[in-house]
This record gives sequence, C-alpha cells and structure tokens, in this order.
Amino acid sequence: MIQSIKDFFSIAFKVITILISLVAKSIGWLIMNYRNGMSNSMTCLKGKTAIVTGGNSGVGYMTAMLLASRGCKVIIACRRNAEKQINEIKEATNNPNITYKHLDLCRFSSVRQFAESIKKEESKIDILINNAGIAFSDEIETEDGVAPAMQANFLGHFLLTHLLIDLLKSADEGRIVFLSSALSGFQNITAKKLYPIRPVTMDIHFENYSNSKGCTVIVAQEMAKKLGKYKIKVNAADPGASVTPIFDTLEGEEIDKTAYRIAFKIMTFLVATDLLKAAQTPFHLATSKEILNGAHYFRCVPLQKPKQLDDEHFCEEIWRESEKIVRLRPEERL
Repeated sequence: MIQSIKDFFSIAFKVITILISLVAKSIGWLIMNYRNGMSNSMTCLKGKTAIVTGGNSGVGYMTAMLLASRGCKVIIACRRNAEKQINEIKEATNNPNITYKHLDLCRFSSVRQFAESIKKEESKIDILINNAGIAFSDEIETEDGVAPAMQANFLGHFLLTHLLIDLLKSADEGRIVFLSSALSGFQNITAKKLYPIRPVTMDIHFENYSNSKGCTVIVAQEMAKKLGKYKIKVNAADPGASVTPIFDTLEGEEIDKTAYRIAFKIMTFLVATDLLKAAQTPFHLATSKEILNGAHYFRCVPLQKPKQLDDEHFCEEIWRESEKIVRLRPEERL
C-alpha cells in the first residue's frame, strides 16, 4: 500500500513536471487560447458536400453542425452508429442532407472500403475534415501493425485523403483540414517513431499522441505543395482544448493512468473552451475565402510552425515512410 502511494506521487510529480513544461513552452498559445477566435466566413455551402471523420462527437460533431447550418451536405464518418447525432443536426439546422457511413481509421481495410463506397455514391467532395482521433489505447498495435493513436489520428487520414483525391479534384477549390493539437508542438517525430515503440508506457502513449498530431501539421504542409495546382487548399487546425471524449480511453485503476487522468482533468478545467469555439478553426479553414495554404491555424489565424518543417529532407522522409506504412499503390501516390 505504501509503495503504491509512493508510486502514485512519483508519477503525479512527473506528470505535473510535464504540465509545467507545457505551460512554460506554450505561453503564446495560452494567450491565443483566450482570444475571440470566431470565424468571419460568410460562405454559403449549398451544393457542397463534406466528409467529417469523427463527426458524431466533440469538435467533429460541432464542425458538422456548423457546416450543415450553411446548407452543406455532410457525411459523418465514424465507427459507431451516429443516428442520434444526425437527427440532432437535422433538427438544429433544418438541413436534411446529413448521413452516416461506417469508418474505422484503425483498420486500413475499413478506410479502403469507405473510400470505395464514397466514390460510387458521390461525384465530388468539396470538404474533407480529418477530425477523428484517440488519445490512448490499451492495445499495443492495430491489426496493421501500427500504434493505435498514430493510425487513428494520422495514418488512417493520410490514406483516406489519398484515396479521395480524385473526388476532391472534381470540386471547385476543394478543402482538406487535418486536426492537430497544442501538443503537436512537443512532437519528436522521426521515421522510426511512426512504428510502435515498446514497452508501451504512459510516456510512450503521450509521445505517440503528440507525434501523430505533429505529423498532421507536416502532411498538411507537404500535401498543400502537391495539390496547389488543383486549387485544393490543405491546412492543419488546432481546435484548442475542449471537453471531448478523446480521453475517455484513459480508463482503469492503474496508478499511472490515474495520475494522467487527474492531470488532464485539471488541464482541461483550466484552459478548455466550449465546442462551438473549438470548431471555429476547422470550420474557418473549410469555408473562408481568405486563408493561406499549407499553414497551421489556431483560433482562425496562422500559427508559427516548428523550424523542423523547413527541412525538406525530413518532411520527405516522413511522407515516404507514411506511404510505405499505409501501403499506397503507385497509382494512388500524389
């Protein structure tokens, strides 16, 4: 019992140290977190079609709601049945064009099945919001041999976007938005870290999450370069901290999980904003006529990106290794 208490306080101290480091490194982000950050986009989306992954809860749900409120047809792509959420969006927006399709980003086969179904049913996709994600998982790796957070947050979306490129090209100035995080600024990604790391401790879970979100910033930048000639804009959106189900997987009575769970609850209490505000940035990037291409946005304005992203060799290495992991076919590459 005494040893368990000592272990808990040891881990709690470690987590608090990490949080202090986050605060120290994120003063600018914290200041921006409390700015208005509401989108000034007035664009009508009638006749447009959007896919929102994870649109059944959290930031994805509110983003789907905002898109629907402008008349957009919205396809919610997620693992769980979203009938309840669809009905809520329809009722709130008076928009009947809200549908659901099953998508499990932690299975590349599911991503391919989803994309094939969409290509049969839709002539174009105007907006792709790569929102779905997880923070932690008790699984060491997915059936594809990838850390769950890395696959759900980044690699699944990387594959999905490639498979839907032709539909995005068919749109009039398509938009792609990758959801990032404040923790993307603490990534230490390398090509090797795209693969599972053992043993899987809470520190590794934290690293996987940060790295997966860092990868979304990298890929948004690189994809923007490749797709600019098709008038497709690609950006990364940090929604800020908000109360969402993303940390619901952090359950259990283990000491390290308990310490992290308490720490995240404290952090959320201190800096979280409501979902309407959190969804403004992805909504802005999906609809505004006055945005950059290949940038990282927070509270609807561009953030300074890590200097690491100026290294073309590094970014290309991450891109090529990602292609390899998701097993892109030659004709699917950009």
